[in-house]
Amino acid sequence: MAVHSGLSRSQLAHLFKQQVGIGPIEFQNEQRIVLAGQMLRMSFLSVKQIASELGYKNPKYFSTCFRRMTGVSPKQYRKRELLRASRPHATSRPEGKQ
Repeated sequence: MAVHSGLSRSQLAHLFKQQVGIGPIEFQNEQRIVLAGQMLRMSFLSVKQIASELGYKNPKYFSTCFRRMTGVSPKQYRKRELLRASRPHATSRPEGKQ
């Protein structure tokens, strides 16, 4: 990208960080983890398969990155999200009143 824009890599990274608030590599990593969360919620792919789909060569490294960003492992995240999806939605009525 830097070559096509006529900027050096460091100039492009600096401008990116000014506009987005984080560097381009950190942005890319965050986007991969967001996509991983969607894949964990919406598919039955294994953690290893998701890691591979997102370009992580080592599933343990993927799990470490995921945990660092979300606070839970991919397996814990999937379990938590499945539990949330299975709960009935709250009604707007106060408890005890019909």
